[in-house]
Amino acid sequence: MKAAISIALVLLMAVSSVSQQDSRSETTLARSISRDEAASLLRAFLRSEGYDTKAAPLDIEDSADSPDSGFYLLAVFVDTPQRLVKIGNYGVNGGTGDIWNLVECKRVTSSAIASKQKQIRESSGLSPTELNRLHKSNPPCF
Repeated sequence: MKAAISIALVLLMAVSSVSQQDSRSETTLARSISRDEAASLLRAFLRSEGYDTKAAPLDIEDSADSPDSGFYLLAVFVDTPQRLVKIGNYGVNGGTGDIWNLVECKRVTSSAIASKQKQIRESSGLSPTELNRLHKSNPPCF
């Protein structure tokens, strides 16, 4: 009898753990913007930082994107007449629009993208509590 109760408790704990993981991954993986929208947001941020995208176009390429992270991981290059120069690696949270400089492991902000980020957050369908949790979640730094 004790063995049956112990087995039932172990199974109940396992099912509970799996269901909690599933609900966490659904919200963690929430992406309300596409990869192209993430790249466009990053381009607008870099423009606000002084990168002249007309004279030397920015080349934004996919990095080692982790589907479990909820981030688009992007490598940015400037295409100069002489050579392709790497600017850095960035992560864009698909649910919040937060942009992280992956080299410095620091979230970056700009008034130039604040309104677009607000639109992303409002259209994500996530609760304010969940958005706050994602906003403060672990950065996509390596």
